[in-house]
Amino acid sequence: MNGEVNLISLIISDQFKLLENIRSYNLDFDDAYQLTVANKFNFTLVSFDSDFDRSSIKRKVPSDLLK
Repeated sequence: MNGEVNLISLIISDQFKLLENIRSYNLDFDDAYQLTVANKFNFTLVSFDSDFDRSSIKRKVPSDLLK
């Protein structure tokens, strides 16, 4: 992808899952949005934010990708 940036959006029907993620995992909107996108598109979640450890997805820290 050579530095290419893509914008990922959720559709209206995804908002219910986003709200569920906020409630279920006690996440703020930004974290719940990222979690919802990662689950929907089967992305690897890369973050230093330990709040994601309460969620259903296993996060990686950047150094994990360098191994």
